[in-house]
Amino acid sequence: MSVVMNGPAALQAAAAQTSRPVRSVRPGRAASSGRILLATDESSLDALKLALSTLGGNARGQVFVEVASTDDIVAIEAPELVTVTWLARENRSGNPGTSRRCAHGQALERAVLAWVSEMHTGDSERDGGDVTAWVEGAGTRIWELRQTLIARLGATSDAR
Repeated sequence: MSVVMNGPAALQAAAAQTSRPVRSVRPGRAASSGRILLATDESSLDALKLALSTLGGNARGQVFVEVASTDDIVAIEAPELVTVTWLARENRSGNPGTSRRCAHGQALERAVLAWVSEMHTGDSERDGGDVTAWVEGAGTRIWELRQTLIARLGATSDAR
């Protein structure tokens, strides 16, 4: 069962409910039960920083941030067991085998789907707990990524 919350205190409130599995892929909604996956583009860095600041020291998981160039990378504080990976579009190609540039959201989509494929088998005992996903950003591709995660993780897309 998923618990879906909204607002700036959503991570903190959900962290207090550690006995309930929480999964969310809606903007502004996340939790720290099990492992976390936070993913955003440069348009939502402030929301990401707020989300990270509400996580406890025992949080573990992955953060992916897609930016236009390496010049857009900034220092971000995260708990010790949370890895932050920056994805600069200028250093990535578009579709494999083409000379096209990486489109907005494309690097984020690849990274998130690869992480979920590797880290989420559907067996929470084997995976080490539930996965909480928080996806924020601008553009159709990021919206589609959110919908894909809703389907894969079994979360709801309620706009509560």
